[in-house]
This record gives sequence, structure tokens and C-alpha cells, in this order.
Amino acid sequence: SLNSKNQNPILDIRCILKIILKEFYMDFATELKNHLTKEETMLDSIIASQKQVRLFVTKRDWMSLENEMKSLEDKANDFMILEDERNKLTEKATLEMGEETVNKISKEEPLLKEVKRKLIFSKIENDSLNTYIAITKNFLQGIFDTVVPTGRNTLYSRKGNLVRTSPDSMLVNTLG
Repeated sequence: SLNSKNQNPILDIRCILKIILKEFYMDFATELKNHLTKEETMLDSIIASQKQVRLFVTKRDWMSLENEMKSLEDKANDFMILEDERNKLTEKATLEMGEETVNKISKEEPLLKEVKRKLIFSKIENDSLNTYIAITKNFLQGIFDTVVPTGRNTLYSRKGNLVRTSPDSMLVNTLG
């Protein structure tokens, strides 16, 4: 107690500060774990949606694809909100405990590694879908350039590059 004549008040304050710092440490570690659990769950949902998108593209189920893309966009926005909240939590903890302590807690948290792994997997899934779409777009553009009539005049930009014109008209026969 601070009223004792035998105890040093500076030591008491140090003990109190250590207790407070330990409480900040435990609170941040718990909040970080809870937040990373939410992010991991959201990433699982995003990855599942990305697989559905790929399936709908290969099956050419455009209505389901459109719905799944909207859902995926909403999930990505929700994940960004979670990520911003985690960054704010980390900034606050850094002010309270210092950067070294926050980095130590973060490195000790196994969920952080799992979230990073799932982010990388999601990026790979997204990149592969984007590559497929780009290849398909170029393939179809080549077909349309060959089959569909274009205007007679060739147009060039100010820099001398060829400008693609849209087709004047196109008639498609359908069976059905």
C-alpha cells in the first residue's frame, strides 16, 4: 500500500503499471484472436463463392454467375471492413503497448498465419479466373473481328494506333 512507510511508492507504481500493461496485453490478444476468427470465417465464405463462380462460368450458367458475383462482392466489402477494424485495433494497441509488444502478440497468433494463407489462396483463385476471362475475351474478339462486318474506313488515334470500331450490324441465327 502507498501509505506504508516501509514500501517504496515508485515500486508500487511500477507494479501497478505492469498489471495494467498485462491487462492490455491479454485484452489485445483476445480481441485479435476474435477478430481473426471472423476474418477466417469470411475468407472461407469468399473462397467457396470463388469456386462457385468458376463452376458457373464453366457451366455457362450466367444468371447464377451474376447472383454469385454480387454475393462475392458483398463478402469482399465485408472482409475489407473487418480488415480496417483489425488495423484500427492494432494501431490502438500500438499506442498503448508499443509496436514491439504488438508485433510479438501478432506473431504468436496462429490464426494470423491461417488468414494470410487463405488470402493468398483467394488471390490465386481470383487470378486464375481473371486469366480465363481474359483468354476467352481475346478468343471471342478474334472471332468477332473475323466474322462480323465492320465499317469500311480504318480509324487511327492521334498517336497512330488502330482504333477498333464496333460492328455496324450482326444477324445471328438461333435454333430452338
